[in-house]
Amino acid sequence: MPLLNANRSEAAKLAHINYQKHASLANRSFLSLARLSTAEIKELIASAQAMKKNPHDYTDALKGKALALLFQKTSTRTRCSFERAAAELGATATYID
Repeated sequence: MPLLNANRSEAAKLAHINYQKHASLANRSFLSLARLSTAEIKELIASAQAMKKNPHDYTDALKGKALALLFQKTSTRTRCSFERAAAELGATATYID
């Protein structure tokens, strides 16, 4: 079992390194692609690819964070997707109607 914990520790370190690589997008609201530069869009895609490739490395990426979900139009599917994603990343999500 210690080997498994060592692997998780290494995975956490790698996840943190990947997060730091994409830190310019941290603490910013994503409202539209038009508000991002070409480099930031590429950075966003690279980050998404890393997360999709190793999702277990990001299970605590938003630990202790709370998300407010506001949608212009009601969409149960979108709401559920965002709530699930928040949970998988360690955050709590609150839908505000």
